[in-house]
Amino acid sequence: MEAPPVIFLIGPGGVGKTTTGSALSRLSGYPFIDLDDEFCRRILNIRVYIARFGYAAYLQQNAALARTLLPPRGQKAILALSSGFLSTDTCPDIVAANCVWVAEHGHTVLLLPDRALPTAEAVVVARQLGRGFGLKRDTEIEKFRIRFREYLPLGETQIFSRARPSVIAMEIWERLNHQE
Repeated sequence: MEAPPVIFLIGPGGVGKTTTGSALSRLSGYPFIDLDDEFCRRILNIRVYIARFGYAAYLQQNAALARTLLPPRGQKAILALSSGFLSTDTCPDIVAANCVWVAEHGHTVLLLPDRALPTAEAVVVARQLGRGFGLKRDTEIEKFRIRFREYLPLGETQIFSRARPSVIAMEIWERLNHQE
């Protein structure tokens, strides 16, 4: 079987959606779009936007932007979605609409470093704190625990790996091309 034309990379922040998406793009030839990067480029830095307008306004604007980035039906793309795109207690109506939209327009690939919460948490929190955004450990732990539980049942294809992004991309590509 051939890979689906639109691949959505989903998961909490720090799981490797951007780096894996770039590697998957090189491997597949599909264009890669990172929703967070596009938000910053086209609208405003995400942290600044949230500080000015609030998280609910960000979710609404982010959902609208994602819909403009989707290629016309039949064209190929890999989209790395924002960590809160399918998981948040703010604006559940927007998140529910996002879930429907994603299901209708592509194939979701969940990325997590491990199926076990303690291991996944240790990996992701270390990555997030290492990004240099002035994030707080306790806040990141709590956010990851919530999103881990919310994301764990999602993803038509689930990848649990701490391998290099190029190796994860190869696993995704092989699995997508060999589905029944």
